[in-house]
Amino acid sequence: MLAGDPSKSSFACPGTNTAEINNLPPYNCPNGLRAQVFFPSCWNVKDLDTPDHISHMSYPLSETYNSVLYDTSRFQDEWFDEHHPFVFANGDPTSYGFHGDFINGWDVAVLQNAIDTCPDNSGAVENCRAVTMFTPEQCNACKIPTTVREETAGMLDKLPGRNPVTPGPDPAPYLPCSDDTVALGHWTTNFIDLTAEGWAYLGCGTDDVANRALPAPNAWTYNPNMTVESCITHCTASSSSKSFTYAALENGNECFCGPGLSGNHAPQNGHHGFVHNEVYWWSKPDLWCGGSDECVSEV
Repeated sequence: MLAGDPSKSSFACPGTNTAEINNLPPYNCPNGLRAQVFFPSCWNVKDLDTPDHISHMSYPLSETYNSVLYDTSRFQDEWFDEHHPFVFANGDPTSYGFHGDFINGWDVAVLQNAIDTCPDNSGAVENCRAVTMFTPEQCNACKIPTTVREETAGMLDKLPGRNPVTPGPDPAPYLPCSDDTVALGHWTTNFIDLTAEGWAYLGCGTDDVANRALPAPNAWTYNPNMTVESCITHCTASSSSKSFTYAALENGNECFCGPGLSGNHAPQNGHHGFVHNEVYWWSKPDLWCGGSDECVSEV
């Protein structure tokens, strides 16, 4: 299914009195710029797809949309009169090429379970336990482990895909990818491997200032330049008399040690990311982890 009708895409400045328009606004949005795509959600009940990928669907009277909120206010000093400094990754500075491609990626069993067990007709996903395995805080803080070594932050010297900036009115030129491919490099982990020191990464768990996960006395230390290595060194030195087998880093500057870990603070299986008051957990050799989402007990 395609949704590319320019009249069905809009841009809004949240928190202002400006109207939604069909192109990038000629003024700065102090709270960010929200790009919106409206998808047709009514099916003709007979065609899974049509040759144009459009005519088997239509727009309902009451429409919902998918959106992306861009933090454009950080570039408010780069405007020239009413000319914005932005360009989309496909090389489009006009915004008329902004569109969405809907791809159904549901696991059939998961979707069928949701259809069979979600009794609420409001459409609120919070009321469907089959597809709300994590809290909103956990979902918003999710971080997928890095799988390839690729520059994804900072200034880029060119747009991805060799896309030239094309303001129109002529169609954007088609540029085939170069034969000179560059390897992405080896995959990387999102943790530091200290198995040689006798410690293994477990994952991310929660902490509570009123109910510490590792409440052992004199087992806490602070360092504004805290690293995984310095925390492990601290817990190793402290464990000679106290048998500390767990270490945890929190807030980028705190290190906790302890002999045991309660279940309600333990890293969650299947959770790839960070949670509120995130803690990086490490343990002595009785536990090991093959990835940031699963911990296995070693017999």
